[in-house]
Amino acid sequence: MAIGAVELMFIFVLGVLPFAFCIFGIVDASSTPDWAWQRAGQNKTLWTVLLAAGLLFCFFGLVIAIIYFASIRPSLKRATEGGVPG
Repeated sequence: MAIGAVELMFIFVLGVLPFAFCIFGIVDASSTPDWAWQRAGQNKTLWTVLLAAGLLFCFFGLVIAIIYFASIRPSLKRATEGGVPG
């Protein structure tokens, strides 16, 4: 039984892609300074734990990663535009 192109795409989309998004999200979230999280009104620990839990559950991880990259990350970037607080 050989694995064809359709099966490989299915494995990639359901397995590798959510895993990669979650890993990238964890690295991005943990590298953002605490003051940026506070300024954005978000919780760093919560989002890091949610993204880490997403590693265990593919669909859940993909949804959490999409929410993080579409909503949370832009607000963190806006919070860092003002510079380091004095």
